[in-house]
Amino acid sequence: MSTFDEWLDEFYERVEEFFGRLRGRMYEMRSLLEDIDEGALTPLTTVQVQRNRMIVTADLPLVEPSSIKVELLDPKRLYIEAKMTGSVSSDDLNTSLPPCSFEYLKTNVDLPLPAKKISSINLYRDILEAVLSL
Repeated sequence: MSTFDEWLDEFYERVEEFFGRLRGRMYEMRSLLEDIDEGALTPLTTVQVQRNRMIVTADLPLVEPSSIKVELLDPKRLYIEAKMTGSVSSDDLNTSLPPCSFEYLKTNVDLPLPAKKISSINLYRDILEAVLSL
């Protein structure tokens, strides 16, 4: 293989890497814009794996407890949604978002292991806890 061929191969690899990163960033922006269009913020979430269960927690401040929806979309994805008691403006969040307001908290949580079902759901001091059976 000549030096030119090696250079050309390296050039194509770098171009592929660049467009791969660009695609990833565009996907992230698209999901952010979808959330803005739907008036939704993404809550902070954690996932803990224990022997025979997973515990998913989500910070849901200022939500109406009766509006909380938790659904196992598939064995490795949990959907959480809740309506906020009032609207939150993007100006209040100290971000560079365009002027908009948010009325929901919602997220899809990718689970590290497949879950069989939701065993229990509890809300205590604005923290949602969903226990999933493995």
